Amino acid sequence: MSPPPSKKSRPNPQSAEDILAQKQLSAFILSDVYDAPHASVSDSVWAQLDAARVRNDQCLLRCIEFLGDARLYCGVSRLQRLLLPGQDQKTSTRKRNIICCNTSLLLVCQRMGIDHRRLEKIAKNNKCAGDAMEVFIELLYLSRPEAAQEWMAQIFGPLVLALESSKPKQRASKRKGKKAAKENRSQAQSSSQLATAAPSTSSASAAPPSTPFTYRHALQSRSLN
Repeated sequence: MSPPPSKKSRPNPQSAEDILAQKQLSAFILSDVYDAPHASVSDSVWAQLDAARVRNDQCLLRCIEFLGDARLYCGVSRLQRLLLPGQDQKTSTRKRNIICCNTSLLLVCQRMGIDHRRLEKIAKNNKCAGDAMEVFIELLYLSRPEAAQEWMAQIFGPLVLALESSKPKQRASKRKGKKAAKENRSQAQSSSQLATAAPSTSSASAAPPSTPFTYRHALQSRSLN
């Protein structure tokens, strides 16, 4: 059995908007508002991993890192669908990459107090906090799957919401501003025409205002499975 192919290093955000979002997310991770609870891996799992490292079982070690990477991206994507169901796929992918980049994962490791140096010994020749986090996630799932799922929600759920609430203000050009104003006038005229043509509806049939979709409400009302 051959080990899975080694993946490319996880890139950090490149665009100006993504760099700004990364700075805002990093500030949130380092703030007192963000709570990064630590999770423990069972001694038996540590013993198996240490034994694999001693006998230089690269197939097993790469598989653990590979599976941890899959669980990380899948877990963050699941939380995005849970907490932000209306977000389009392109935006979700871009923000997921910001959450899962090396800069964010390094700060999360530091807040959790993970000894990433021990984990880096397992991910041979790949010295980065992202690989350390991937290995840790897979070890946690091997130890206690249900606790690992809840831990993922506690660690990455607030990051999903923090990144959504830190949208940069977009400044439109004069041409875009004129076009938007023209569209607003057209929509207002159409609405006025429809209001005069259509019969009046009862206030009781009006749609109730939507309640804010909070992280706590999401975890209580919907299942992560």
